[in-house]
Amino acid sequence: MTIMTMRMQTIGLGLVSLLIAGAAHAAATPEQKCQAGKNQEAGKFAACLTKAQAKLIQSGDAVKYDASVLKCQAKLDAKYLKLEAAAVKKGALCPTEADSGDLDSLTSAYADSVDVSLGGTRYVDNGDGTISDRAMGLMWEKKSDDGSIHDKDNSYTWGSTSPPYPPTGTAFATFLATLNGGAGADTCFAGHCDWRLPTVEELEGLLDLSESAPKIDPIFKTPCVGGPTVTTGSCTASFNYWSSTTYRDDPTYAWFVNFFDGGVYAGTKSGSYRGRAVRGGS
Repeated sequence: MTIMTMRMQTIGLGLVSLLIAGAAHAAATPEQKCQAGKNQEAGKFAACLTKAQAKLIQSGDAVKYDASVLKCQAKLDAKYLKLEAAAVKKGALCPTEADSGDLDSLTSAYADSVDVSLGGTRYVDNGDGTISDRAMGLMWEKKSDDGSIHDKDNSYTWGSTSPPYPPTGTAFATFLATLNGGAGADTCFAGHCDWRLPTVEELEGLLDLSESAPKIDPIFKTPCVGGPTVTTGSCTASFNYWSSTTYRDDPTYAWFVNFFDGGVYAGTKSGSYRGRAVRGGS
């Protein structure tokens, strides 16, 4: 039995349990309806990924696979937002953060499977300071050790800790602005002007807990001595990296990933952490 088959069975059992619970009691609460809807959408997401993977194995077309995965994710995100909005209107909460662990496991399992299908080449160094994740359809900025905007030791703030908590920190106003051709930069980094901070799920997807610190695939941590640029090296600091995801329970905080211990935490938006840009995806 494959991992995906077991996951689909687990999702199915969860839905059966919810149906039984609904029959045994009067009406499900708005929060229960929201979570039941999310369980159903997670099942559809898994089916969507299965279909995309089957086409990849048949055709070997990684570009089409990347596009299919993005469509699967976009549809799931839209459905989740709709379910959460409906719950909020009825005074209930059904935050996406609570689903992150299960979805991360699901997408990571597919990423590993696709890695095998692609002959062990999930990550590809594009030679221009970027690394493509062929399994997840993302392009990552490499980090350097040369004192430039890409330097692994640069730290940035996320934003304001006052309502409405906008992303006005240096991670956006300096780091991303420079990569996207602003803040005094002449051109956009690697020819792309749509660089952003990764979501917490995307950033967590870079973790490789089998590695010693920094806990990330070796392609992201070639020897970083002697001041390599993003085209001559690939660096990662064993510290905290910002995500773009606000901590729902306290919007003065945002999620970050620690590449020393592999943990995912929330820190005040006025704090100073590292940043790694990404493009594509959500």
